[in-house]
Amino acid sequence: MDINEFLEKELGKAPQKRRAALPPGQFSGEVATLITSIQYLLTNKQYEQIEETYDSLWKKISENKFGWDVSLHQEITAVHDQLNKELGSVVQDFYKKAQLLQQLMANARAFLSKEQPEAALKVYNEISEMAKALPSIMFEHKKTIERDVLRLYRDIHEKLGASTVQKVHNLSRQISAQAAKIRPYLLSGNVPLSTEHYLRLLALYGEVPQGFLPLKVAMGKELIEMYKSLSIQIEIEDLRKQLHPLTQKHFGHTEKQHTPPSPEAIRRRKEAARMHMSNKAYDNALAEVNAILSLDPQDEEAKVMLEKIQAARKEMNYGL
Repeated sequence: MDINEFLEKELGKAPQKRRAALPPGQFSGEVATLITSIQYLLTNKQYEQIEETYDSLWKKISENKFGWDVSLHQEITAVHDQLNKELGSVVQDFYKKAQLLQQLMANARAFLSKEQPEAALKVYNEISEMAKALPSIMFEHKKTIERDVLRLYRDIHEKLGASTVQKVHNLSRQISAQAAKIRPYLLSGNVPLSTEHYLRLLALYGEVPQGFLPLKVAMGKELIEMYKSLSIQIEIEDLRKQLHPLTQKHFGHTEKQHTPPSPEAIRRRKEAARMHMSNKAYDNALAEVNAILSLDPQDEEAKVMLEKIQAARKEMNYGL
């Protein structure tokens, strides 16, 4: 007598019916499809999609109400072995990349400590791309890295802002100094040097970044006035060149033949300019230097003297 017969006899109970299972072939076919999908996703390293398919597999298994299927057990066990092998490699690769990311973030912060936010930003761009590529199946660890990356970006952004403001302040001072150099040439009608310095002024203005419109508008007001003065002088020079000699004579003008500047005349004016500078008569010195530059716009000594006069006048004004 086996145990079932013993229980039936002793307890007087009829054998229980087996619980209904899914129709033959339906369960194994759907599960086999899911297992095949997991294997395909593993082959193509599509780990994010594997989790959803894996959940579907267990949902389908739960519908079988624990009906035993030896082939199902073997297939799922094989899939688990394959999953463990592949995921082990993924986890190992994740930690290697995480370690590299930490090193790169340390490099970026080193640039920040040296007040080099632009260099730090270049490293951050590399870090950001690497962090995005980390697999989402390592959710907790990836979120920790993403928080560190976000903090790094915030610190770089703050440093860049401070650096930009300082850069604009420096540019503003350079633009003011360059504008001061142009004014004497405009007053004396020295078109070549006025043009040269105005182009330098425009180059400096072009370096002012976005986000400083009020400052640009304030600078632009002076720039357009200088542009007006310079363009009028250029137009006058062009009209003079176009006038016919006979027309000039008709109006009582005679065209002078261009002769090179007299070295002796330039020397005397330089001596006069030096004397005025030593006596702090800067307006008189400026007049002499402008006269020299009108004769010879490329006179380097006169250019140096002009800069010294402008600096001295500026210092004198500040001292008032």
